[in-house]
Amino acid sequence: MEQKLSLVTKSDRYTLYRYQPTLLHPLLMDMEPMTLKRRLRYFRNFLRPGKYLVYYLALDDELIGMCAVTPGGPGLKLKCGEREDIILGPSFILKKHRGNRHSNVMFKLVLAHHPDYRYAFDLIADNNLPSRRTSLASGFHVYQTLRISGPLRKYHFCEEGSTHTIYKYDRQQQAK
Repeated sequence: MEQKLSLVTKSDRYTLYRYQPTLLHPLLMDMEPMTLKRRLRYFRNFLRPGKYLVYYLALDDELIGMCAVTPGGPGLKLKCGEREDIILGPSFILKKHRGNRHSNVMFKLVLAHHPDYRYAFDLIADNNLPSRRTSLASGFHVYQTLRISGPLRKYHFCEEGSTHTIYKYDRQQQAK
């Protein structure tokens, strides 16, 4: 499995790897159940210009989490960002490793080592408190709220009655 992973960075206990997905293998390994909706999302990401990547976080040589990174820009449902921007997610930490801030470490490593972007965006369900905390702790701020409805997941930007929030990370601002 490691032959398909590229080493990005290694620290005391953490190692960050990069995986280049293929059409038949959108993820190197399924860390969570892969729904049809999620599989279609990865397929759509695969067809977009500028390939998406998946980062894997290892703790003491055990893979414990993953984070997909998709290029931003025109054609996205989010309608924010430019081609040089990125969208993080979905991300996932194995259940037995949750609650130890590993997702914060993973986000910070991905944001520090992903090449050439200005802004990063993260779309999170309003009821997903742990993911919201991770984004805020990683330097993101609330950018826009929206409601997602229907089987085709139509996005409606709104102030009230939102179901999801878009978080934004400014790489240049964080470097200061």
